[in-house]
Amino acid sequence: MAQFFPRTRFLYRLTSRGSLSGLTLIAVSAVVILEASRMPFGSTSQMGPGYFPTALGVILSVFGLVLLVEGWRTPEARVTPGPLGPPALLLTAIVAFAVLYEIVGGIIAIIVVTLIAAMAEPGRKMVEWVLLPLAICFGIWLIFGLALDLQFKFLPPGLMR
Repeated sequence: MAQFFPRTRFLYRLTSRGSLSGLTLIAVSAVVILEASRMPFGSTSQMGPGYFPTALGVILSVFGLVLLVEGWRTPEARVTPGPLGPPALLLTAIVAFAVLYEIVGGIIAIIVVTLIAAMAEPGRKMVEWVLLPLAICFGIWLIFGLALDLQFKFLPPGLMR
């Protein structure tokens, strides 16, 4: 059976891990920038709601471009279809956060999500299972709660004042 695409150097380089990772980041950043373009941008001194997502999208696209170039230059690392367990666990973690956040608050939801996502990488030590969720919760509280003073439901609704 003839291949749809002949085996070319272009496709060989394009299907390296770095190239595909870079293309994925560029695609995600394009979606972020497109969605942010629907919101007022503002200026540096008077930031609008579209300012931060646009800046984040530009940063993601730069990282994606760097990954694409590196993957193109060194295409040795190949992408092979692997087991579906880790991606399924990560998708489960995202859905769990969406469901749990309103019910039990951010701290518990983040701990559950971190533990589910950590199961996607086998061989973790017990200290990582304990410290990783605590470090992430502390970092989120520090950045979003203290530094940015954002309204984030850290505790379950019954414990909030």
